[in-house]
Amino acid sequence: MNPQSITYSADGLCATFGFAFPVLDGADLEVSLNGTVQTGGYTVLGGEGITPGGAVVFASAPAIGNAVTLRRTGKVQVSGSDAQGFLEAKIVAGANVSVTKTSDANGEHLSIAATADPALFLRKDQNLADLADKAAARSNLGLAAIAVSGSYTDLADKPSLGSAAALNVDTDGALAANSDSVIPSQKAVKTYAAAKSQNLADLPDKAAARSNLGLAAIAASGSYADLANKPSLGSAAALNVDTDGTLAANSDSVVSSQKAVKTYVDGKVGSTISSLSIDIRNLLRQALSSAIHNGLPAEGLFNGICDAFNADTIGANSSGQSYDPSGHFYRNAGSTLMPIVTPGTIVPIGGGQTIIDMDGTNMALARTVVAEIGIYLTSPMSGIVPKIARRISAGHFDIVATAGTVNHGGTGWEWFGLATPYTVPNDAYNYFPGCYLPSTFSSGVSTSTANPFDAYNPAGDITGNNQSLTEESGASATRTAAMAVRYQSTSMTLVTNTLLPAPAGAPSEVLAVMLWKDVSGSAALNTDLTIEATRDASNWSSGTLVDSGLTISGFKVLWADIDVSGQPSGTSVKLRIKALNNKGQQVKGIALLTK
Repeated sequence: MNPQSITYSADGLCATFGFAFPVLDGADLEVSLNGTVQTGGYTVLGGEGITPGGAVVFASAPAIGNAVTLRRTGKVQVSGSDAQGFLEAKIVAGANVSVTKTSDANGEHLSIAATADPALFLRKDQNLADLADKAAARSNLGLAAIAVSGSYTDLADKPSLGSAAALNVDTDGALAANSDSVIPSQKAVKTYAAAKSQNLADLPDKAAARSNLGLAAIAASGSYADLANKPSLGSAAALNVDTDGTLAANSDSVVSSQKAVKTYVDGKVGSTISSLSIDIRNLLRQALSSAIHNGLPAEGLFNGICDAFNADTIGANSSGQSYDPSGHFYRNAGSTLMPIVTPGTIVPIGGGQTIIDMDGTNMALARTVVAEIGIYLTSPMSGIVPKIARRISAGHFDIVATAGTVNHGGTGWEWFGLATPYTVPNDAYNYFPGCYLPSTFSSGVSTSTANPFDAYNPAGDITGNNQSLTEESGASATRTAAMAVRYQSTSMTLVTNTLLPAPAGAPSEVLAVMLWKDVSGSAALNTDLTIEATRDASNWSSGTLVDSGLTISGFKVLWADIDVSGQPSGTSVKLRIKALNNKGQQVKGIALLTK
């Protein structure tokens, strides 16, 4: 067995394995399982330094049959101060320093360095700052005096400069002396420069002349970049000016304090989006109200139009809309409230019964998607189960959809959504709404109507959820409350015709007033209903719809100011209204002005 390693065969129970050889620290012990070196999952106890022996403790016992090998891989002994980290290249045997080379039992080469005084060696992290005598060190390295002084006087073997080096310069700018005894070749210089009419044009090297005159680079370039000692102008010096007269950027990164300027101006004159006065909005509302109540067609206004939808006047590119000629409004298809019968004279009915359109001839559901079932009651009731039934034959029905058990507050119409909207199939059967009523109630329908609903109470079925419901004996004389359905709405986009006559110039704003009804009961302005305008019949800008708090004929009066100044110039003005997210909505009329 190698005296520096040991191998065990794991029994699946033991987690501690000992070794009898020294290691300098735990990182110098290699632990492997079946020849695979482990990087964790164990702890080394003892065995460090020169003391032999220790143990490896695994977090969990190795599996039975695994070969557990412990092997020393690092150094095991250093005498005196550990040499690691010192400037090893400078460590030599000498006074107070010993270097011993040897080999261990495995033939590994060891170098053991020892010193009794740390002050006798250099630390590499000091970068020679810990030299005891720097002057002696320079001398020992054979450095000349100029290595420290950097002075010409300490330079050895200086070149001979000749007698001219000691001559005084001639300070007479007229070169009146004109003698080579003052400056060599002075005569030639004066002779060459005597042609003053050249104004230095005949200088053979102007760049050299500028350099000889000691001129800075800016003397030739004239550039701000070559100017020395430039003033600090701050970050604003490099910013571009904002050429947008609307201050649309509204950012101090473009022009300092632009935000403050725009805030101040907006506060004084009103922002672009709200610049048209309340009086103008009131005039538009009055014009629209007059058109509706007097049955007027689309009427021209000064730079605008008023359209009460007394005819189908919406322009091309609209989609998903359905025009109601009797109510003179547009709705998104399928959003109409569909009462089966209207509430009227109270007719009592006993509890614990399911009611369905028995004869199958009244108000069959349309071949579309049913989202909600409505029930009309004037007394509270709990435990109601709204349904949709398929008529198999006279007096026989299957229940195909339910809204689950619900409670009614007894305040008239209440609506209950199906767990999943039901798509009425386009097959040979008819489909009708119905509901289970658990207790006696006294809400009914007008006796003057056809009263299409009859009661069912099959044996053993209290909710009417089973299949093949059969008419209860005598049920044809028992009538019940009114019911209705709401179909799932589609989205709608209304695009008006181009405003005629067109504005005299490209407008910057479009002010719109519209009449709107939320049939779904949950439509949100600017989310489920949006408004946009264009002045070039191509690009659209959105506006923010605001509820004025007024109503006309049951429709809310909404208004919006729409900024179109950022669009390409044009006079082809249109509005675009969108009813979104399958929320049932109606739009009865619009009026607009341009500015």
